[in-house]
Amino acid sequence: MKRVNLPALAAVAEIIGTVGIIVSLIFVAIGIRDNTGEVRAAQINTIYDGSREIELLVAADPEWVDILLRGRDGTVPLSEMEQWRYDAYLTSYLDLWDKLNARAQDGLMEANELEAWDAYFQRWAQYYMSDRDWERVRWQFPDSTVASKLDALDLGLSPTDD
Repeated sequence: MKRVNLPALAAVAEIIGTVGIIVSLIFVAIGIRDNTGEVRAAQINTIYDGSREIELLVAADPEWVDILLRGRDGTVPLSEMEQWRYDAYLTSYLDLWDKLNARAQDGLMEANELEAWDAYFQRWAQYYMSDRDWERVRWQFPDSTVASKLDALDLGLSPTDD
């Protein structure tokens, strides 16, 4: 009868174990990559849904639409309560933009996606905000990426700032 060479058998088992670990790590890496893509897609959907939700709430209420239009135009002064509501609208959108930038900094968004969203929010800010509006709500965004982006934008004066 042949004697079993234990050191050789141990070496073969070690090689088989090493191959098994490598194959397992490859599967884990594939799973992480797939999951990262899904998380990125979910983040984009969350931002889009937040934007849509705000717009639908405003569009469904004629009083909100009136406040929004007058706040944007700045030609007819808003009451204190209306101004608060308008500022809440601005802050809600800016908060979405701020969260989006935080997701991008966490690596959950591609650079080209961030550029597209930034362009959207910058156009929104230039349409709905004046420098006076930004001064009123800026305190809510200390040291944020959105603050530096808005500071760089020319929001212009509201029509009543002549």
